[in-house]
Amino acid sequence: MNRLFIRILVIFVITGMFTLLSTEHSYAQNRRVQCGDIAEVEFDHPNEDVNLTLTLSSGDELQLYGLAVEKTLQFSIIVKAPDTHEIAWSTLAQQPSIDRFKVAYTGSYILMVSNHRTQNSKGNQGGIGKAKVSIGCIWKKNGVIILPPNLATKPAPSSPPAYGFPGLPPVDFKNAIELPLAGYPPIVAPIASDIVFVYKFSANEEEIYVVTIDRNAGEASFAMTILDPANVPVFTTVMGSMDTMSVDVKITTTGKYTLGFFLTAQTEEEAKAREGGGVFTITVNKKDRAY
Repeated sequence: MNRLFIRILVIFVITGMFTLLSTEHSYAQNRRVQCGDIAEVEFDHPNEDVNLTLTLSSGDELQLYGLAVEKTLQFSIIVKAPDTHEIAWSTLAQQPSIDRFKVAYTGSYILMVSNHRTQNSKGNQGGIGKAKVSIGCIWKKNGVIILPPNLATKPAPSSPPAYGFPGLPPVDFKNAIELPLAGYPPIVAPIASDIVFVYKFSANEEEIYVVTIDRNAGEASFAMTILDPANVPVFTTVMGSMDTMSVDVKITTTGKYTLGFFLTAQTEEEAKAREGGGVFTITVNKKDRAY
């Protein structure tokens, strides 16, 4: 019997957002942040700099994404190494970003958020208003990914609460976190309700896969959708309040399949439980056709 065993620990952590007071900042402008944060800043005047301090180790990877709350605001993000020289920067924009890159030194890095043009930030003066900066990291030490919640200005189309899968139908993966099935480390991810964890694998006609979900902690309802090579949903199930669930899936068409795992809520009680997240172990067993 050919058997493929894949064990993935998915940790869902739901985080709250900062509350802004109408007359004053409810947070320190220059402050220390950590991987997985969404840092909120506010520019009251032109030509302001806000310094966010982040501790990283040599070999860690960093990815930054910004979002201006007001349409009148544009800003840039500049990363300074522990020796204060600039190592990465974005352009002046409403949604500035810095693609994932590896840092060379261990120490405190400065994420300088600015609403004015600098030497490396092209554009005009950026206006005033509120902004958010999403801080994503991959730690070299243990390979753990720390992903902030999604900052899209418009959420992906959502299906009815009974499914909780974005864009079903049609399927929309623009907010999905896609990872390989085999050999991946645990994931700690603060996620929004329109985010799914997506795993892709190749399968042949007549093969059978047994997918088992075990609850380790939390009371949130967990659900799964399987898409065929044409991205058409062929199977959807909801775990509800059960502590374990196992389903057999028979492959009808050879090609690349997608498993989407996500939190869902069918009742008001499940919606409250989803706020606390949960820890689940996902096991995928491949059987031969004679089984």
